[in-house]
Amino acid sequence: MISQNRIWIAAIGIVTALILAPVMGLAASIAAVGGLFVVGDTTTTTDLNAAMKVIFEDSIINNVVVDSELLDLFEQSGGIKTETTTGGRYIETAQLFALPAGVGSRGETGYIPVPRGPIVQNSRIYLKKVIGSVEMTGDVLKRVRTDIGAFLDWGEQAMPRLVERVTNELDRMLLGFGSGVKAQVGAIDAGNKTITLKNAMGVAGLGGAVFQFLPNESIRAATTPAGTTLRAGAMIVEDIYHATNQIKVDAIATNLAEDDYLAEGDAADNSFGKDPMGLLGIVDDGGILATFQSIDRANYTAWRGHVIDAQAVFGAGQRLTEEVVVYADDVAYIRGGAKVDVIVTSRDGLRDLWKDLKGDRSFNDPRSYTGGKGGIFIILGDRVVPIRVARKMPPSLCFGLTRKHLKKWMLNKFEWDDTTGSLFRQVTDSTGRKDAFYAYGSTQLETGSDDPQKHFRIENFVTGEAA
Repeated sequence: MISQNRIWIAAIGIVTALILAPVMGLAASIAAVGGLFVVGDTTTTTDLNAAMKVIFEDSIINNVVVDSELLDLFEQSGGIKTETTTGGRYIETAQLFALPAGVGSRGETGYIPVPRGPIVQNSRIYLKKVIGSVEMTGDVLKRVRTDIGAFLDWGEQAMPRLVERVTNELDRMLLGFGSGVKAQVGAIDAGNKTITLKNAMGVAGLGGAVFQFLPNESIRAATTPAGTTLRAGAMIVEDIYHATNQIKVDAIATNLAEDDYLAEGDAADNSFGKDPMGLLGIVDDGGILATFQSIDRANYTAWRGHVIDAQAVFGAGQRLTEEVVVYADDVAYIRGGAKVDVIVTSRDGLRDLWKDLKGDRSFNDPRSYTGGKGGIFIILGDRVVPIRVARKMPPSLCFGLTRKHLKKWMLNKFEWDDTTGSLFRQVTDSTGRKDAFYAYGSTQLETGSDDPQKHFRIENFVTGEAA
């Protein structure tokens, strides 16, 4: 919840800056921004409530962490460096894959064991940049500048919506593997401008693809998951049909075909290959992500997460049950020394797990009972482990995570760019400057793990997916 004091302080600070800006040379600042770029949808005076993300100067990250289903699981780490030749910012870590050797039993006159040094590999992780922007007409900007009440009303509506949007995108990214792909095209109905989706995040067989999209977002299609060959034309998502696993767009991209990959993007740029790392990449054995944090998983067993195929182990039709979770935890503990302290799954997976676990209930006072399900926990050895739900999680996935081995590296919290002396820059196109303004902010971060074998992933269990 955003405090009124924070909104007043932010509003007063920026109102003051905007009032003084003409004296300080606001016109010169925004006129100095030259060059051409693709013009976005411009908010009009009739859409004042939809013009958001401008007046607050405090970081939104704290609010995002509170609302996020996943971001708080990652511990923050430092050690960010800059590559002077490229300007890229990265994290370098040392991974210990084998302990020093030189211990053994000998006879009374035996020889001391010959020591061997440890096996250490350095991994390098590059930060990813997440950018958000807003655009408005000059009339809208003038209206919200006229009075502090306008800023307050605007901020009270804008902040929660911005937090929700950033949260949605980060939660999606933190489930993927850095590809930026949201889904693949299953079928196309050009007449109704609808696309049937398949393979969430571009991974064969993963359901829940429709949950990766949001109304009013811009998407691009490509023939490869790397986005090397893009289909002509950005598409705006107008509606989402959960029951049929479809999205409706404003126009079908030129030559869009079955199996094409979909990611966030517009006419100027796209997110293919630019997302932060997520759980599918962190907790993997190389089947999805062969190289993790610049280390080839094929060369180091200890760099692989434990992946359990529920139907392969327990038989066809297997659902997510207590037995399956306990088995996965045993595998992770025996093979990797993992002590999982949180389970994350989909609502579909949680329903089945809850049905299986509720048989363990005991009634201490049979005179009173309330049905339903609230906080759910499972006992794994000497640990009582909470079970959490992620809305965008593909239905047939469940992760067992050891939180201290999940890492988040962040260069900066979400900040608005005021390099020119103002939050606002004037919109230009190939013809010239317009009476419209835009502002943008960004954050640079990456997530990963210092020991992937401390986590497990259960996949391919059967669910009754919610319509």
